[in-house]
Amino acid sequence: MRQKDRRRFERKTTHIPAYIIAGREVYSCTIKNLSQCGFFLETGAALKPGADISMVYQSPEDKKETKPAKILRVTPSGMGGYFDVNG
Repeated sequence: MRQKDRRRFERKTTHIPAYIIAGREVYSCTIKNLSQCGFFLETGAALKPGADISMVYQSPEDKKETKPAKILRVTPSGMGGYFDVNG
């Protein structure tokens, strides 16, 4: 049985180089999918669910974006999270 997708917005498959900032540490990553509210990225960072981060990347419109976010889940292939719409 397939699990229902609880996402409010469609995720788009991407391959966007980016950086995440967690505290005083900066990690490189690749955004693998992206939506208005969330993301999944590949990184070597050892962050835990609940970690507050800032994600810095170049938007498709060639604009530098810096968005506050929170890590929601961590898997062997990367981590997923959501953007802090209040931040």
